[in-house]
Amino acid sequence: MLSLCNWSLLGRCQLACFIANKHFSQVEPEGTSELPAASRALFLEKVRQSNAACQNGDFATAVALYTDALQLDPTNHILYSNRSAARLKQGLFAQALQDAITARDLCPSWPKAYYRQGVALQCLGRYGEALAAFSQGLAQDPSSQQLLAGLVEASIKSPLRHNLEPTFQQLEIMKLNQSPFVLISVVGQELLGAGLYHSAVTVLEAALRIGSCSLKLRGSVFSALSSAHWALNQLDKAIGYMQQDLAIAKSLGDTAGECRAHGNLGSAYFSKGSYKEALTAHRYQLVLAMKCKDTQAAAAALTSLGHVYTAIGDYPNALASHKQCVQLVKQMGDRLQEAREIGNVGAVYMAMGDFDSAVDCHTQHLRIARRLGNQLSAWDARYIGDWDL
Repeated sequence: MLSLCNWSLLGRCQLACFIANKHFSQVEPEGTSELPAASRALFLEKVRQSNAACQNGDFATAVALYTDALQLDPTNHILYSNRSAARLKQGLFAQALQDAITARDLCPSWPKAYYRQGVALQCLGRYGEALAAFSQGLAQDPSSQQLLAGLVEASIKSPLRHNLEPTFQQLEIMKLNQSPFVLISVVGQELLGAGLYHSAVTVLEAALRIGSCSLKLRGSVFSALSSAHWALNQLDKAIGYMQQDLAIAKSLGDTAGECRAHGNLGSAYFSKGSYKEALTAHRYQLVLAMKCKDTQAAAAALTSLGHVYTAIGDYPNALASHKQCVQLVKQMGDRLQEAREIGNVGAVYMAMGDFDSAVDCHTQHLRIARRLGNQLSAWDARYIGDWDL
């Protein structure tokens, strides 16, 4: 699996200096309304001194002064954000991150806090989380050029850059490089492909909060989110996004998309043990696959139906589905799939107690697998066929 934490400490320090010099800016906090007049005057003086220290490059003093000001106004999210920036300049990335998170928690609707968080995570080499933070910030303020630039910069400097850089270049040609929804969706898909499922979910859900008038683009995000939640074994959430993906495919008249969505739903319901719903979904998948003459999808639907029928003890229908699949993959010329499907037929015979037929099927499975040189499939056939009957 792709690792996003493989930058050296030196590389991260150099990056921190670059980012801090490029984007360092402070926001003037005024203090909360609860501050008494005397405390407010002291608070404002501390803030003035801390910002002056930052301008002079004395970040240690700035951090100390921000800390003093926080003693007077401990829920001031702007102070935490400013102290995060100063700590970043010091190379104190973990502390900068904690301040950014505190600022975000104190004011979840403030985009700047997400920017601080993203920069700190980037400097820590936690690129998946950094991309998620920038995306969450854009969900709060899609017009933020700072957050958009941060997202693109973190993407290009991450191990995902080999896939993302040419995609960004293509988006620029298409004049989509300033669309937060499109950019975030692309990043989320890449995170999903890299196996960073938690970050992928955060990024893709941020894209949905921003929204798009394109049903097709939204459908692709729903599909990706269902895959990410499936990988995280969050089946209810996966099913919810699969249903939304299906609804969009129907509204677009996308028969192939409907077929795919029904297949995904059937697999998810089967994993949950919801066999009635799984049967319904895979039956729709089969009908739609035949409608669009997609033999591969039809074979997948038949084998899935066979597994569901086996699970509920309906062995005649299980046999019929797997045998029909055998005939279909023979016509396709897919010998490996034929061997596996014959093995599925054998598994049903075994469940029925027809051991002679089961052994015959697994012998055929083993013979084909050996001819194809597929050792794993041959081992599967031998393992099942060698049961003590």
